Amino acid sequence: MRRVTSFSIGLALLSACAGSPPDRSPPPARPPAAAPPRGATASAAVAPAPAPTTAATASEPPKAPASTWRTPAQKQGPLYVVAEGHCPGMTVSAIQGAVLVGYRSGLARADDQGVIDDDAVNQHRKLPELAKVERFVGRWPDQAYVVYDNDGRCDHRVRVGRFRGSEWQPAFEKVHSAMSVDPASFLPYGGGAIALGQCGGCGGKVEGCRDAFITDGLAQPPPLTTDGLQNPTIAAAPSGELFLLGRACAPNDTAQCGLVLRRWAPGGKVTTDYLGSDGYATLLVVSGAEAYVSGNAAYWAYDGARLVRASYPPGFSSPYIARAEGQGVLWFQDRDEKSQRVVRRSKDGSTEVKTGAAPPEPRARKLSDLPAPVFSDTGARFTGVEAASTAADGGEWIVATYVEKRAGWYEFEMRRALLHDKPPAEVVRCASRSTWGYEQVEVPKPFVSWPPPVTDGCATPHVVVMDLTATTPASWDFPKLRALFRSRPELGVTEILEILVGGRRHVAVRTATPELARRVAEAAARNVPMTKPETACGEPQVVRRVPVQ
Repeated sequence: MRRVTSFSIGLALLSACAGSPPDRSPPPARPPAAAPPRGATASAAVAPAPAPTTAATASEPPKAPASTWRTPAQKQGPLYVVAEGHCPGMTVSAIQGAVLVGYRSGLARADDQGVIDDDAVNQHRKLPELAKVERFVGRWPDQAYVVYDNDGRCDHRVRVGRFRGSEWQPAFEKVHSAMSVDPASFLPYGGGAIALGQCGGCGGKVEGCRDAFITDGLAQPPPLTTDGLQNPTIAAAPSGELFLLGRACAPNDTAQCGLVLRRWAPGGKVTTDYLGSDGYATLLVVSGAEAYVSGNAAYWAYDGARLVRASYPPGFSSPYIARAEGQGVLWFQDRDEKSQRVVRRSKDGSTEVKTGAAPPEPRARKLSDLPAPVFSDTGARFTGVEAASTAADGGEWIVATYVEKRAGWYEFEMRRALLHDKPPAEVVRCASRSTWGYEQVEVPKPFVSWPPPVTDGCATPHVVVMDLTATTPASWDFPKLRALFRSRPELGVTEILEILVGGRRHVAVRTATPELARRVAEAAARNVPMTKPETACGEPQVVRRVPVQ
């Protein structure tokens, strides 16, 4: 296990200087380059190391400069960018023992030093239909689960994977292949997990598949069932009590339904409460001795011994319990979005009206708290927050979004960033760029080292023109790019580079000045279809050089 670091160019440069065919296999790992002093500029951070001053000997061959294809963290506070890029569907979950990050099918871990280069976390080949991570739950590593979906529209399915040994494996693998997990119901429980399985899709119910209460890794599954209930929901208390809420309807008449609550405590029997004909409801569980059912006309409170029906505070048109704070404290709101009325009721029945306020939530950052994106070359700012999670030590983890659209690009690019309240050792890049479309996320590593955009003081200006797929021939000579640079000699490009970043091939060129890098990027974007060239101030690992002439 190691952290995401810079890439060596030693073997490739030695091979190119000798005129022999380059070695396309990844070079041996090198120690990471030392980070520049705090406060150093981007150009200083990526300046190449000085050449050796002593003559090389046969016993000690000359060493090429260490790669500077990286971005050290800059002091931005109060939050710092940890990872950034295209990152479709990026999310973060601070579970017990780890911070886990997902975007599409890429999975990784992070800590206060940044993203951890742990290949085991990204081993998900056994997870069927992994397209988008919804969240991680549980305890790392012995009871860690990933809840994900297939990103389907009509035939949308949610599945769960569990980390076992050194890879992710399917949870609930014994259920019907057409079953989908209700993501809101999935809970780690004991040494395993519980969830509600749902069947059907575009064509309705699937033969041989039925909605059911399912478990993973439990020697003695709880005796609760969903038999006879529609739209069930489930919640668990920390002490092990389970609550299952659903609707029992008359045969062939869904208009004649009543609410049913099933309760179970370890070592006891299942208790069933019939709550009357109050349509739909929500279930809120604070502890085994404090739970609530929020219905349309009334709510029910459970105190560990009995369930009591109660009335909502007056003045609401369509009230519901917005939050159960604990120890009998409840927050009520109106489903009418125009209503700004919020009522806080204490255990003794006293109420407090907070017009225009909202129930208190975990601290939330404003956009003004967020720093500037690291890899934007257009002065973009973050425009939204998509996910947030707080670790046990109070550490903040946030996923924010912004839009990048550079000169000549055929379309904009939606980008996301992972931010933390502590600076990382290095800011890394999501390995998937949107050059070849939204779906291309299957990469050797989900996050890789990447340099900042070119600035006026950059000593190593490059332009990354496009990505190469695994099926691109190794002998491809980039005819459109070569034709462009032959017709535009003022750009000064004499060779095209194939570079390797995190096991993935990219097409790049080096320019003499930062201004030429910007002009080359725009010229390539306007003349080579379906590309999004971007400037990069760093020294990459070059594996092939193709002359323009």
